Amino acid sequence: MPTDSNDLRNRAASVIPPAQHSFRVGPCPDCDRRVLTSRDLVDDELIARCLHCEAPLDSDTIQWAAPKDVVELGYFIDGYQVPESESKEGGCRGGACGVQQPESSTT
Repeated sequence: MPTDSNDLRNRAASVIPPAQHSFRVGPCPDCDRRVLTSRDLVDDELIARCLHCEAPLDSDTIQWAAPKDVVELGYFIDGYQVPESESKEGGCRGGACGVQQPESSTT
């Protein structure tokens, strides 16, 4: 039975994330926060794991996240900067450039 090329594209789109959403994140009960995830093969089944503590995660809670959302979780993505128009604080002071800035003191 021939397969329609549009059907193949639609099925692929449901499995393959859009280019702008390329990070898998989910809640880790052990770390008590949303984390980047990895995948592990256990008994011929792919399972999601916390990138920090390697605890198994519920695959139903894993979502694709945009780079901006990953940075807001506290991760650094080399070469990515949150546009100032989208940043909550903007610029390097807000951590968007990945450089830790000293807190200003008022004396």
